[in-house]
Amino acid sequence: YQPHTTAWPLLLALHGWGMPHESESGWHEHGRAHGYVVVTPGMDYATWIEFQSRDSMRLFGTLAVLSLAAHAWIGMWTIGTDYIRDHYFGSRSTTIRGLYQVLCAGAVFVYVAWGVDLFWSL
Repeated sequence: YQPHTTAWPLLLALHGWGMPHESESGWHEHGRAHGYVVVTPGMDYATWIEFQSRDSMRLFGTLAVLSLAAHAWIGMWTIGTDYIRDHYFGSRSTTIRGLYQVLCAGAVFVYVAWGVDLFWSL
């Protein structure tokens, strides 16, 4: 990071503070030309989809979903191995823990598949 040489990825424009309307200021056109997101009352669905359909946003969104899924799996696996034991469930603990882990893995898989589909189907 080099201060004053790197463009900021988000420009937030608040209306009603003596600023001209976004269509008069040219901020949307400037933002599109330089890779910014201009958040104003005039931001519409088409502009948001245009921003989200960039490969960089898709890649980082997918990485965020995968990171969250890994974190969720580690947490659920830890809970299963810590609390589903012979001490609490007797001889059935291995079967119950296996079923619990299969259900958790299924939930994580559905979450990842949905997240990846959401980002890459735009």
